Amino acid sequence: MPKHPPKPEGRTAPEQQNPRRRRRGTGQPTIQKTVVETDSTHLFDVMPNDVKIAFAEMVMAYSMMELTIEGLIWDITGVSYDDGKLIVRGDLSGKVDLLKKPIERYGLIIDYNRVLIEEMWSAIKDLIPVRNLAVHGIWAMLDGKFPVVISYRLQSILGHVDGERFDVDRLNAMTQQCKNVKKFLDPFRDRVRASPPIRLGRQESANPNNQPPTGTAKK
Repeated sequence: MPKHPPKPEGRTAPEQQNPRRRRRGTGQPTIQKTVVETDSTHLFDVMPNDVKIAFAEMVMAYSMMELTIEGLIWDITGVSYDDGKLIVRGDLSGKVDLLKKPIERYGLIIDYNRVLIEEMWSAIKDLIPVRNLAVHGIWAMLDGKFPVVISYRLQSILGHVDGERFDVDRLNAMTQQCKNVKKFLDPFRDRVRASPPIRLGRQESANPNNQPPTGTAKK
């Protein structure tokens, strides 16, 4: 007798709605998550062209959004190109954390935008794991009906696979969310380029009145 009863073939779990509603600041479409459990024999590797196109558009939109975030980090901190490349290494989650504090420090958040930008950070955080699964997961068509993406990290019973449904609508929602985030961030970058923040040096920051260190006589 098997340790676990077999799962129904081609079963689709109920859609798990994102608890966050449409965001006022970014105009974020809700990204739905549908878990798929099925027998591996029901999966085929032929992917429709409209899915391929929607996937490519999502990847490009995500890259443009990430590039905007990297550019903001470089513009605000004023680092050189070589240093900037070192700073923005890693995934997008780390870059978002790098960007938050400078935006606060240099007063780039207008009061009425404070809630909106917090919603934007959450929108980006929602995107990261979904995009990573889409890019690094294994794509297949379930009985020729709709595409699913499978991750080897998901544990499943032998002969069965667990994945998520990634139809054109979901990919388009991800694309739109990336574009909305980028559109929301563009004015921040324009503001920084038009009026770069005054960056205090280490000594100036520690000694704002430009007083000589203790024990040093004035000339």
